[in-house]
Amino acid sequence: GGPPPAPDGPLIRLAPRGPGPGGRPRPQLLTFAQARETLPSAAYDELRENGRVDGRGDIGGERQIFSARSVRDLVVLAARPAAISSDDFSGYLGGLLLAGALAALLAGMAAALLARRLSAPIARVGDAARELAAGRDPGRLPPERTLELAALTDSFNEMSEQLARSREAERAVLLSVSHELRTPLTAIRGYAEGLEDGTVEPAVAAEVVGREADRLARLVGDLLALAKLEQGVLDVRTEDVDLAAIATEAERRLRPQATSEGVSVKVAANGAAPAHADPDRTLQVV
Repeated sequence: GGPPPAPDGPLIRLAPRGPGPGGRPRPQLLTFAQARETLPSAAYDELRENGRVDGRGDIGGERQIFSARSVRDLVVLAARPAAISSDDFSGYLGGLLLAGALAALLAGMAAALLARRLSAPIARVGDAARELAAGRDPGRLPPERTLELAALTDSFNEMSEQLARSREAERAVLLSVSHELRTPLTAIRGYAEGLEDGTVEPAVAAEVVGREADRLARLVGDLLALAKLEQGVLDVRTEDVDLAAIATEAERRLRPQATSEGVSVKVAANGAAPAHADPDRTLQVV
């Protein structure tokens, strides 16, 4: 059930005790008696019981890693110091430094590529913002793959579209107001000329000039309220109006201009045409 009893005799060794070349353990051939003197007692008992033992312990007054096997009536022992000396580590130092340098180089290249990939879309947004601030249309920015950059480009595109709509609304109202300013000015000028040459009654001319002056004040108020158009708000007052009366008023405003051009304008109204609207805005439409 186990190795034969340990014979007495001189120690037989294949090589001197201690590590061999490169720090590798050097095997030794011992008798069981010499193994009992060399190995720790617990390790020797395990060797006698199982025919093999591996572990750490004091061998020859030094802490070592050992492995022993019984072969017939002898013991093969390989041991080496548990602590690796600087000479043992020097063979790995060069490779470790080279691996570290390569890892740092690869990490730097990856960081540079990632930074370039992230900075390019941000630079495009910056260029587009400068174009927008200069009053030029930068166009829509292309969609991005990453969630954060996609949110950035979507927000910029939405802002650009809202600003374009606001500018278009301002341009449209300026064109509309400039056109509407010409109409009362033309009526006032026509009735003023009619007063001068005696073709228009002073009372009629005064009434028309007064109404057109009120409308001029309303248009100037529209210009002052232009900021409200950015929110899509335009003041409109609604009341009961007669569309036939509004058509008649439009004819009266433009009568001097039509007469000067040899054009006869008449309003054909079959009774009242009631509606609920802003009278001034409705007159602008007519």
